[in-house]
Amino acid sequence: MPESFYRLTYGEFLELIEGYKYREQREWDKIAQLASWTTAPHLKRPVSAKKLLGKEKKREKTTPEESKRLVEELKAEMVNKEGGE
Repeated sequence: MPESFYRLTYGEFLELIEGYKYREQREWDKIAQLASWTTAPHLKRPVSAKKLLGKEKKREKTTPEESKRLVEELKAEMVNKEGGE
């Protein structure tokens, strides 16, 4: 109602917008999942709901050396966090 709208604070208005966006996204998630399930029996490689929504992260291939370096960096980061607390 207009009188309710005009009584909203700016923060309440922003929360309403966020709630609307969340509900819309959940609806698209449901539609994508249904499309994934519906098409799966007809495809050699079924398409995931995340891929349909463009949310699927592509995995980057790394060499063994790069993988070892990344693991060592993560270990060092964890040690630094444990020591800093």
